[in-house]
Amino acid sequence: MEERRRAPRFGCIGQRSLSLMFGEKLIGVVRNFSRGGLSFSSLENFDEKRSLNFELDLSGFNRRVPVEFQILWKRQFGNENIYGASFTNITTEDKSDILDSLYQDWRNTISSDTLLH
Repeated sequence: MEERRRAPRFGCIGQRSLSLMFGEKLIGVVRNFSRGGLSFSSLENFDEKRSLNFELDLSGFNRRVPVEFQILWKRQFGNENIYGASFTNITTEDKSDILDSLYQDWRNTISSDTLLH
């Protein structure tokens, strides 16, 4: 049986935020990020299976990262939409930089006390 997810996901936690931008317009907020894709929340309404081009804005980075992905699923909660998407175009270097930052944020949330219990 093939596993549904092939790569671990990192939530956007701590003091760092990861936003989807179109120019200066905030499109959505990334909830989690993996090697293969991301999930995000948005007030915008996108069709499933649609390909989208945006920029990722990671707080603490000095640049935005261009990204293209395809919507795989959508769930609606009131006015908010939650999407799951698969990357169709993002450089390996950019993806690695973001994953490294999110991993470090995750590591910083783990205290040595938590590891001992």
